[in-house]
Amino acid sequence: MKVLLIGSGGSTHALAWKFLLDDRVQQVYCAPGNGGTALLAQNVPYTPGRPQDLASWAWNERIDLTVVADDAALADGVVQAFRFLGLTILAPAAELLGACTSRSEARAFCARLGIPTLPGVACADLTALDAHVANQVWPLRLRPDGVHTSSWTTVAHDVTAARRAAPLILGASATETNPARVLVEEYVGGIEASASAFVMGQAVGPVVLSYVHRHRDDKGQGPATDGLGAYSPLRAGLTDPAGTVARIRSEGLEPLARALDFRGILHLDVLLTPDGEWRALGLRATFGDPEAQVVLPRLAGELLDALNGQPGSWHDEATCGVVLATEEYPHPVGTALPITGLDDLDPGVLIFHHATALPTRRQDLALVATGGRVLTVVGRGPDIIEARGRAYRNVERIRLAGGRYRTDIGAREIVFA
Repeated sequence: MKVLLIGSGGSTHALAWKFLLDDRVQQVYCAPGNGGTALLAQNVPYTPGRPQDLASWAWNERIDLTVVADDAALADGVVQAFRFLGLTILAPAAELLGACTSRSEARAFCARLGIPTLPGVACADLTALDAHVANQVWPLRLRPDGVHTSSWTTVAHDVTAARRAAPLILGASATETNPARVLVEEYVGGIEASASAFVMGQAVGPVVLSYVHRHRDDKGQGPATDGLGAYSPLRAGLTDPAGTVARIRSEGLEPLARALDFRGILHLDVLLTPDGEWRALGLRATFGDPEAQVVLPRLAGELLDALNGQPGSWHDEATCGVVLATEEYPHPVGTALPITGLDDLDPGVLIFHHATALPTRRQDLALVATGGRVLTVVGRGPDIIEARGRAYRNVERIRLAGGRYRTDIGAREIVFA
């Protein structure tokens, strides 16, 4: 079987790794992929805004299965281009793609199904923002409406703070194919997490919880990012973790599966409130990043079987992923930086690449960083203490000029244990 993964980040690398553990998978292609995927799969070009070119390539190459690894590609028309040629691509039906690329549409969709959610209003400019917040109770949370980005999420305590944050969100989340909007919602305290399950039509497999550390600095300080670390499972702050998972499955994922009727991975971004309730914040049909890096290693059985309606259970082991980033992140990186030390890591520790490349001209330089988030180092163990210990022991051995990482990934699990 030939599999095509559309994406370039760590989730694409993690999917390629998991697929290639299956002897039935003959070849994995990644479009456009990164330096890590080039080491175990085959990278192919992909130009955003021209999904028909990739679809034509997949048709000529006789690709058996295409999986969208990045949410941004869903908004790029890639699903429609592949289905027009009769190619198998795992994604929701076309009329529901909006719910997977817009938080406000996802919440409206959840509300229609009776799924607990947190209402929000999407504003395209400051005029709409002013009109909406005029009669609201502060504080309010502002975040990008596009589900494929989490940067610039903020809590505003007055209209001045909201007007200051909105342009940053609009500027950070705009794409050529998806105009930016600010989602304004009531501020509700709690833990934001991901609940994930494989679905096949109306059948929902076992659910797994994971947590992503969004801010750049320790203790949740600094600017919001798309994720500088993650771990699974999530237990801290939950009085009844198993009961919470069961409720999210029955009250959220099962109604969604019945309505969506598709094959693949289904995620609910959820808010777990201090009073034991939960609310849906967003809907995704692709793995998040670095969420995929800690969830996929816990999947028992083959990924191909899980996508064909025979999902295995989730291993009891814990996983902890620490993201190594450049000093400038989340600001743009101008030059390629050499990465060394990857050949001196402990057996069993997983490395998934985000923004890396293999130079074609300088043979003395094996691997370089090409973006802000560079690698995710994933440790595994019987509990979070051992998993995070392995992750940190190994991330310290990797050399990247100006490289930085958070030192508290997964620490909240130990504090609350």
